Amino acid sequence: MTTKGTKRKLTAILSADVEGYSRLMSQDEVGTIRTLTAYRQAMASLIQQYKGRVIDTPVSGRDSQRVHICHWTGDKQGEAWP
Repeated sequence: MTTKGTKRKLTAILSADVEGYSRLMSQDEVGTIRTLTAYRQAMASLIQQYKGRVIDTPVSGRDSQRVHICHWTGDKQGEAWP
């Protein structure tokens, strides 16, 4: 029994895991993060297309920050520190 003007809303939780994540990261960190970011963006786009929303992505940005820090550290190893 629904009354006029009542909208129903379905709530779902999506959780995904990457098979071989450690292996992929050890082989190509930048490429792996680039691929995961592309997949995350594609999923977010599909979710928005169906009027959904992404509330949280637990590892968003953390991995890419780690890679940037590693690259910065690697660049600085050959330089003299002040």
